[in-house]
Amino acid sequence: MQTNGIHSFRAQVEQGTSHRMNAPVSRNDNRGERNNSKAEQPIFTIDFFEDAELLPVLTTYSMRMLAVALVLGVGAFFAAPYIMHGISWAERDALLSGKISCVGWLLGIAGSVVLCCVVHELIHALCFKLFGPVHASVYLGCRFALGICYASAPGIRYRAQDYMCICLAPAIIVSLVCVFIACYTGLWLTFFAIASLHLAACTGDFYMVARIWQYPQISSCEDTAQGMIAYVEDDVCAG
Repeated sequence: MQTNGIHSFRAQVEQGTSHRMNAPVSRNDNRGERNNSKAEQPIFTIDFFEDAELLPVLTTYSMRMLAVALVLGVGAFFAAPYIMHGISWAERDALLSGKISCVGWLLGIAGSVVLCCVVHELIHALCFKLFGPVHASVYLGCRFALGICYASAPGIRYRAQDYMCICLAPAIIVSLVCVFIACYTGLWLTFFAIASLHLAACTGDFYMVARIWQYPQISSCEDTAQGMIAYVEDDVCAG
């Protein structure tokens, strides 16, 4: 994990990136990038693409989330109809009776999860624009080898609180939509599976929020094509 602190990052600054990190930011539009009236120093950086130690950690957390969801899902499949009365379990009965193909059901869930991932990144992109300055450029991409889809606004700094909102917004919105659709259609097991798989894919977002939360002194976060950089003000470092 590329979190060697300020000294390792200063080496990168000396190689030609200091103009981007330390340039003052205009707040003429009254929103978006933090007003860097005070000098800031990087405290840590996160790189999802090149950090060989980070990806296994995130994968482990994703697997744990899926394991918990699997236990709850299997329990709901076999026990909930006898416990939670008044809720339609038509999909369960259809699966057990063969009216719905199990393979077709799983393929439908897989397709829905892919759609959720696309919507997830679009929500990130929208939040980058809403919280960022007018000139912010947002990019969407995918690293198939790593199984990562991403949205980024490279070089744009956000308040730490705003950046956490950007990170968490897709997980919250997509989960609420799944709950709403499940209530409307009665397809509880289906949308529980979709929401669980989607949340398991959000571990990168949760990780960034957790790292920011560990350091209350963080003043701003700069988005990068690979992840993010967290900053603290110089007077905090001096203190």
